[in-house]
Amino acid sequence: MEEVASVDELPQKLRNRLEGLLRNDESFILALHNTGLVSKLNSLVFAVTDRRFIVLNKSPFNEKLSEIRMANLSRVEYESKYSLGKLVLEGSGVDEEYQIERGDARILADAIRAQLDHPKEAV
Repeated sequence: MEEVASVDELPQKLRNRLEGLLRNDESFILALHNTGLVSKLNSLVFAVTDRRFIVLNKSPFNEKLSEIRMANLSRVEYESKYSLGKLVLEGSGVDEEYQIERGDARILADAIRAQLDHPKEAV
């Protein structure tokens, strides 16, 4: 997956969709998105903001959106084995596990932890 530090670095369709999800008082931190031929058929984006962790899985016929508020998280864990990684998020009403590439699990875990270490007041 490719890491981007700005929404503007995402492909046009993903950028438009993600910008539509961001709130006015929310700051974009980073996103990881798939690239290459697979991304033409099925786009997958993991985005971290100062308030939420967003997973957007978009294909020509389906879209699945998952959002987790940072305020609801109490545990962030990543695991790396061979070429695969796992990101585990737990908290109030949250028990999610994502199987992703090895290095990507750590990037996301570190970005989420940084937001948990400096929480923003909920509006």
